[in-house]
Amino acid sequence: MAPYKTIREAAQAWVGEFIAIPHGICVKLLNADSDELREITPPSANDRVYVFNGDYDGNEGTVIRCEEEADDDADVYLIELDDGRECEVRDLDFEVQYDDALPMWGMLWAFGNQLDNDWLAERGGLRFPGLRTGGLPVHFRH
Repeated sequence: MAPYKTIREAAQAWVGEFIAIPHGICVKLLNADSDELREITPPSANDRVYVFNGDYDGNEGTVIRCEEEADDDADVYLIELDDGRECEVRDLDFEVQYDDALPMWGMLWAFGNQLDNDWLAERGGLRFPGLRTGGLPVHFRH
């Protein structure tokens, strides 16, 4: 018999194992070694982006929405470029231009169990195609 009766109970137990890291500590770590921190927040509608690959290399624009999943597990986004053109670009071919290196929240969260890190790395990230946020699928990469 499973130790949890509902998915909610299991999810709460799992999230309860996460490590809460105060924002100030992350800022100090980022200043010490910025190459060790990776942004995993997925692109969302209205994010400013810089396209660095393909026919639209060197252009900037705004994410409109996620169109579909490509054959290589990359998502394809519809982006409106600053010159008014629209293009479809794989998420591997553009970068979101964040206002700051860290989110504005007071706490950042990390897995508390190495098995979670291994699971995430083996799968190239978390994908929830059925779950939509602002019209875009939720996708986290380790």
